[in-house]
Amino acid sequence: MSPSTLLFSLILAAALTPTAAAAEKNEAVAREQTALNGRWVLVSIKGAGVRLTGEQLKGGSRGFVFLEGKAESFVGGEIRAAGTYSVDPAQSPKQIDISIAPEGVEKREKVTGIYRLEDDRLTLCNRKPGGERPTEFTTDETTMIAVFERRKD
Repeated sequence: MSPSTLLFSLILAAALTPTAAAAEKNEAVAREQTALNGRWVLVSIKGAGVRLTGEQLKGGSRGFVFLEGKAESFVGGEIRAAGTYSVDPAQSPKQIDISIAPEGVEKREKVTGIYRLEDDRLTLCNRKPGGERPTEFTTDETTMIAVFERRKD
């Protein structure tokens, strides 16, 4: 192998090999996605003009299912929208992006938010689609906080 071919091969190998920091970030994301896997039922919501009654929240009828980067939104026993989600647990607060749409709709709405995961309780704070990501867990006319509990059933 000529010196120039060897040098090219070494440069290519270095460019294609993930750095330790990138590998660590990928592992942190994978751990966080595993922690989020499951059925999350909405137990409270406030802000952004959202109004759901206790009756509408009763019995675990609304929420999300997260599984390895895939997301589904449900109401009752029906999947209303599906798509993907991604997390960045290295940020403070942790960040989440959820892109979902009803079946047959090509364009997914992307919701950017922050989240807190405490055992079987997930708190999401986000603005309406297209809004900037919130930086703290507060509500206003465009920002809501939703609290979910993991269901084991």
